[in-house]
Amino acid sequence: MAYLIPDFHNPTGALMPADQRLELAAGLDRLGVVPVVDESLVDLCLDDKPLPAPFGSFAPEAFSVGSASKGFWGGLRTGWIRVPHHRVEEVTAARLSLDLASPPLEQLALLEMLADEASVRRHHRTTIAASRDALAGALAMALPDWELTPGRGGLSLWCRLPEARSTDLAVQAEDEGLHLASGPAFAADGGLEHWLRLPHTQPPAVMTEAVRRLARAWAALPPATARRHGAEVRRAPVVA
Repeated sequence: MAYLIPDFHNPTGALMPADQRLELAAGLDRLGVVPVVDESLVDLCLDDKPLPAPFGSFAPEAFSVGSASKGFWGGLRTGWIRVPHHRVEEVTAARLSLDLASPPLEQLALLEMLADEASVRRHHRTTIAASRDALAGALAMALPDWELTPGRGGLSLWCRLPEARSTDLAVQAEDEGLHLASGPAFAADGGLEHWLRLPHTQPPAVMTEAVRRLARAWAALPPATARRHGAEVRRAPVVA
């Protein structure tokens, strides 16, 4: 299997274009690899431009999974799975071997939201877009040498630092009350020290304050040759 996030990838925020979806789906099919497509973020498009067709339309054997925790509210740990028709019984049996169902209260809460889905999603997207814009604007003012491209959707910005100090910064930021996911947290075997993921899930005022603290942490970093003890191994918690 291959686990894919083609829509507003975490952490990069990238959106895979249709031609790449077609090419990748064909390659996986030739190799007999089943795509498991995470569509948790697909409903968080923050502009009015059309999205590429779902990856599953290029790969009939794909499994697609999603969650209400991203498109509606983080407290709703209720998800779904879409599989080829001939795999439904197999997947259902596997699911029932784990537990009977997700919590009824969360299911009922989601049912209420689905009754007014368009309004709830519109409010959620508007809120997320305002927080993203506040974060991007504050970064441009406080840390102008950082590189970022605000994505079309998703819940975070993927920032390139002028120095490969992502892990050091995550450690230093703890002194400012910030818990960051450094680049290496998303790497298979180290690397990505030039990169830092910054979620924009808090209100604009909180995002602006977070950047103030982040700028202080960046300015307070000791020289790379005098790295703080433990910085090489400490990792901030990753919250997807």
